[in-house]
Amino acid sequence: MNSSRTTAPTLLKTTLSKPPAPLKLAKPPTTSRPAISRPAPAPPPPKTTQAQTGRVLPQLKARELKATELLPRAVPNPPEKHGTRLTLLRLLHAENARLYQVPETDEMLMELSVQEEQKVATEKRVGYAAIMKLRVTKLRKTKLEDWAEERKRFQLAKKRVSGELPTEAKPANPTGTPIKPPKEEKDPSTFRLDTGMDEETELEKLRELCHDKELLVKNGFLMTAPPDAEIEQARLAQASSDGYEVCDRCRSRFKILENPSPEGALCYPTGCRYHYGRPYLPNTTSGFASVDRAVQEKIYSCCQEPLGLTGGCTTATYHVFKTSSPPRLALVMPFLNTTDSPFTSEPAPTKAKAFSLDCEMAYTTRGLELVRVTLLYFPSHEPALDALVIPLGKMLNHNTRFSGVSASMYDKAKAYTPTHRFAHPNGPLPVISSPYAARDILLREFLLPDTVLVGHALENDLTSLRIIHDKIVDSAVLWPNRRGLPFKNKLKFLVERHLGLKIQQDEAGSAEIGDENDEVEGSGAKGHDSFLDARCAAEMVRLRIKEPKVVKEVRKRPREEAPDNSVAGVMKRMKDGGQAGKPDTEEGGVAKKQRLDPAAPRKEAPGLRMAPAKVRKAPLLSSRVKVPGPGVSLADWMRVEAQKGREKIEEERRESGRVPGGLEGVKVVNEEEIEIELG
Repeated sequence: MNSSRTTAPTLLKTTLSKPPAPLKLAKPPTTSRPAISRPAPAPPPPKTTQAQTGRVLPQLKARELKATELLPRAVPNPPEKHGTRLTLLRLLHAENARLYQVPETDEMLMELSVQEEQKVATEKRVGYAAIMKLRVTKLRKTKLEDWAEERKRFQLAKKRVSGELPTEAKPANPTGTPIKPPKEEKDPSTFRLDTGMDEETELEKLRELCHDKELLVKNGFLMTAPPDAEIEQARLAQASSDGYEVCDRCRSRFKILENPSPEGALCYPTGCRYHYGRPYLPNTTSGFASVDRAVQEKIYSCCQEPLGLTGGCTTATYHVFKTSSPPRLALVMPFLNTTDSPFTSEPAPTKAKAFSLDCEMAYTTRGLELVRVTLLYFPSHEPALDALVIPLGKMLNHNTRFSGVSASMYDKAKAYTPTHRFAHPNGPLPVISSPYAARDILLREFLLPDTVLVGHALENDLTSLRIIHDKIVDSAVLWPNRRGLPFKNKLKFLVERHLGLKIQQDEAGSAEIGDENDEVEGSGAKGHDSFLDARCAAEMVRLRIKEPKVVKEVRKRPREEAPDNSVAGVMKRMKDGGQAGKPDTEEGGVAKKQRLDPAAPRKEAPGLRMAPAKVRKAPLLSSRVKVPGPGVSLADWMRVEAQKGREKIEEERRESGRVPGGLEGVKVVNEEEIEIELG
């Protein structure tokens, strides 16, 4: 028994220590199976070519062929639900397939329809459904012959724009008429209008165009310097603000630092994000429909971004500010009238009867200051002065996008001298030490109290110079905005519309001009040119001299005397038998009474016989009700009767203290009249 117990574990251990042998299965015998014959794939259907259809599909690049199935693409803020967009897309795709004469499964045609629908959903979000329906309707009414001719004209115009078609190889229009060559663009730096007058005659006509002081004040010109009390009050207000200002671009509050921070910052906080363009309502005509402007969103002219979507598309290093209050402007630099100039009696050969003026401003720690001044002789456009000006404050932003002045121009500039008053060809501009010096040069060498200044929106230029002058001819006043003040037309708009010139074409850029040097390479924004602006403003004034505005005399009708609508006046007219709404005059009173009196004889036209008028009596409510007589307005009569009733009620209240109400509001006073009590 014991031996069997001791050997059992040993056998178990020996059995577990060896791994089990793998199970070997016999391979089935290989048999040869007959090969299965499968049918060859059917060849793809032949694709229709452009030569076969006679239609030209737009050549899309390989990376643009994304539409494997006809589905609208996702866009931010979709204008309609997905089902609505899909339905409209299918309708549009069906019409495109009919006109291009290709199958609806063609990938290029699908991509074309998807892109067209996506463009409308992105750019014409308001009124999307109406625009798409009108587009489908227009395509549905288009015949194949008209569509083919339209596509050919489109492809031909595209080749001309891209330069693929040479100028001499331009074919004739389908109508057979030759294509007119493009108009040559005029150079604004050499353009000169032919007025048919000599300079003396133009100067005489110019003086006739000078605006009166009342009109200048309405347009923002300063005619008198602010008093000392207002200047002192502005000084106290500025001291109490502790240097805090509101940014002119992003409208945030910031503080101007008197001493730069250890990092060199001139204000705190730094970093400004803004839109340099203005919000406006885009053109509502989409080519197929007009969208209601009342529900259309405003977009910025700089980036085409909807209003309020982001903080801005442009960034700058510093916040900037400006002020338009005359007392606060006088704190930086006092105003000076040309009649009080100390240089009036000094003779100078450079002084003339008329000049065209334009100035450029930039943002400094003291606000918007003068950085360039340009003065041209009128009407010859010869330069008299064109120089940079060093501002009083420290520069925050050169505002190059609009001023055209940059830090590199200051680096290249040379000091102003009487012989170096403007830039010679391909030479640097002179630079004047301060705005004070620039104003003294203007008053000492060029301007007189009776000198006529010509320009566009000259109130800004004279404010930057702190000059008060009343002999002004402003093109913005000669061509006022149709919306009225304070809106004014831009010089760019007036010059392009009336003279056919294009100026200020370099305002837009891909990057912001806002670092220490105020220039970013590759931005493409060169800004305005004060020389061209002054010249074009003078040409606009010369156009008005050539074609004076004809003001038609408007004869106003004499205003009638306002009727006396008081109770006493209405009762007097009722007593006199006249019309309650208008007073009777001595001449017309009798005529009115005769016209209102049924028994009065009526005038007959010559050759006509008028039948006697039938008089219809107004039905009375009762024999006790008094009705208004002839010629008395019912509304005025009821108002008088109600007033009489109120006076009667007040008298009864004072006598007996009774408060009328309920059905006692109407009672018969006597057999001829009633009184209406208003409780």
